[in-house]
Amino acid sequence: MRVAIIGAGIIGLYSAYHLLKEGFEVDIYEARYKIGYSASTQNPGLLNVIQNPFNSFKTRLMLKGLKLHRKYSEDIGYNIMDAKLVLVYRRLSHRMLSPLIPLYMRRYGVTFNRIDGDTLKKIYYEINPIFKGAFVIDGYGIVNPHELLDKLSRRVVELGGRIYFNKKIQRVEKEPILEGREYDYIVIAAGPYTADVARTIDPKPPKQRFGKGIMVISSLNIDYIISEFNLFLSRYTKGGGVIPYYRGKWTIIGPDFSWIDTKEIYEVSRDEAEEAFSKYLYLLREEPEIIDYFCGVRIVNYPHNRWIIKKIGRYIIPYGIDSPGLTAAPALGEYITKNMIKAK
Repeated sequence: MRVAIIGAGIIGLYSAYHLLKEGFEVDIYEARYKIGYSASTQNPGLLNVIQNPFNSFKTRLMLKGLKLHRKYSEDIGYNIMDAKLVLVYRRLSHRMLSPLIPLYMRRYGVTFNRIDGDTLKKIYYEINPIFKGAFVIDGYGIVNPHELLDKLSRRVVELGGRIYFNKKIQRVEKEPILEGREYDYIVIAAGPYTADVARTIDPKPPKQRFGKGIMVISSLNIDYIISEFNLFLSRYTKGGGVIPYYRGKWTIIGPDFSWIDTKEIYEVSRDEAEEAFSKYLYLLREEPEIIDYFCGVRIVNYPHNRWIIKKIGRYIIPYGIDSPGLTAAPALGEYITKNMIKAK
């Protein structure tokens, strides 16, 4: 069977990887001159353990994707740096009134422990001493998204996949034909452009909005993640914090989330970077220097922020695969292969 994939981002490439492993013939059409444009590389490279809402389709795919990253990283050839999350809290009531964290951890086999304020100050010196304690959660990972995409695309080609660059597919027609080739299935994994490409075959696409996440590279050098425990986070963000940088010796502070009107990569000003940077400085004992900054654009199925994967005829359309799409990508590729294509 022949499958075409529109988009050579993390979802398209991991879908191709699974399809090729199952014996499918796969062609990938990428609009740009390179792989991984936009959200697939404009992110901090964090492999997540915690995702709200708990037990959602998104969360289940994220947890499975985390395991599959560790399973496939050796075959594909990318590195995963192990990390732990230090989830700090300022109120003792947060520790007493937060049973959801331990229940979630035990249910999904994630190891964690609680530490008090004195222990926090001794072990994690870089954290602001105002905090009363923390949950320390193991199992996180940091990857270089550029390396991941490069190695994954090379492995896809080694397995027999073909990638065609500078092939911008504006829209698809009822019959699954691209560039004069007929396919058994077409997967539209074009990130923020998925709805545009699918508009001729999907009469009821989800409503979507675009969000930007500003990330500031700082001079701080730590090997653990810092974030504050919050029972009332927005459904559109995990809150941001301090994340080890995949290129070593620095950290990423952010991402800061806000709505924008464009799906294109957003150019960040110095003032915007400093504003985003300042929002998370309270987590730290001392203020680091700003080294650089960048921005990622994510697409959100609004207002519920649930992931939607539609099957319309011989088309598979994943809509709104935003954060934690990087973590979930191996599981999404497997799901598309085994549940949407093989289950004919």
